[in-house]
Amino acid sequence: MAPSRKKRKLRRNTHHHVKYKKHNTSLLMAASTSSRSNQPHVASFDTLPLECRILIFSFLSDWDKCTASTVSKSWFFTIRSPILWQTVDFTTFSVDTRDEFYKDYVQTALAPLDWKGHVLYCFNCYKKRLEHYARYLRSVKASVKHLRFQFDLGHPEDQFGKMLINVLRGVNCRNLVALDAMWSQTLCRPLMPHPSDYFPPYESPPLGKVKAFQEFLKVLVAAAPNLRQAMLPFDWSFESTSLLTQFRYLTELHLKYYWIFSVLSQEQLTALLKGLTHLKKFTLQLRNRITPGSLHELQYTMESKSIQLLDISGCQGFFLRGMNMPQLQRIWVSRPRWSGPLIILNEHSFIPRCVYYVLVEGAPALKVINSYRLEENWTRGLSGELHRTLRHACSCQKHLNSWALM
Repeated sequence: MAPSRKKRKLRRNTHHHVKYKKHNTSLLMAASTSSRSNQPHVASFDTLPLECRILIFSFLSDWDKCTASTVSKSWFFTIRSPILWQTVDFTTFSVDTRDEFYKDYVQTALAPLDWKGHVLYCFNCYKKRLEHYARYLRSVKASVKHLRFQFDLGHPEDQFGKMLINVLRGVNCRNLVALDAMWSQTLCRPLMPHPSDYFPPYESPPLGKVKAFQEFLKVLVAAAPNLRQAMLPFDWSFESTSLLTQFRYLTELHLKYYWIFSVLSQEQLTALLKGLTHLKKFTLQLRNRITPGSLHELQYTMESKSIQLLDISGCQGFFLRGMNMPQLQRIWVSRPRWSGPLIILNEHSFIPRCVYYVLVEGAPALKVINSYRLEENWTRGLSGELHRTLRHACSCQKHLNSWALM
């Protein structure tokens, strides 16, 4: 039986409604797709390549890196990358009397601390921070390129030398190129009015400090054979000199004077300069003991085929007797400042050689003396400007013009 007219009309309307609905749905989907394509794509930080994340984190300080590592697991593992810990600087830590550890301690303490106890507690917090920092460096296997510290390696209570040796053995120092080691004293250590109240009697013999420094050098030679730059106080003992010459690739060396008066022998200086065949820049600070009978022993001959820049302006009791430096281009030299007994000149006194003639004989490529740029024919004779420069740099009889050597 054929369907009625009403049923046929209802079927036709339903078909048109479904067709219209499908058409509108397709238009809406197309419109939404086009609108999404026009919007910029926003990527999260974790979707960046690892190299980009490491580069961004490298601009943070060590303290900020540790704080950022608590944000998420992704940041935690990224910051533990060894390449992010190339610069190890223990001098960024300081003794702060407003330390948060101290505030927490005061709130829980049974009795308030006096001033001496306050300072001592802050210094102990400083040592704990150094220990935590050293432990973290070992845990991430840091790839160290620059190392800097400033504390006494030989102090029996602080144990900084042992801590530093553990760091060298626990991290990767094969790429270590720069060292700034102020190993002779801890400048931030508090000076207590009555040290016996908080520390046992302690005397720091020079041999104890030097021995700790030599132990550090032994470990450093094995851990960082590719060292390029070094700045450190030096005791000029034969063992220390022998250890320092094992850094064959040193190009820049700055040796500061030790806290006691030490006497440099010609053999030690010759051995050091001959052992460092790649040395380009050498700065020497020395405090020789000056007495009327030791003046003849304070004349030195410097020989090096690689040094281009030489700075001996910080030396006292150091007089040039000869020089063989064919590559030397610039030198800083000054007359020693007075220290110790006053030495009066007479006919029997020792008069050092003139710096001008020493340089003419041993530095043919020299271009600058202090701030004075030499002329091309400077070896033929003294000009007026060069003479005035040497009056502040030379201790010979011609340029001294004084009744005393200093």
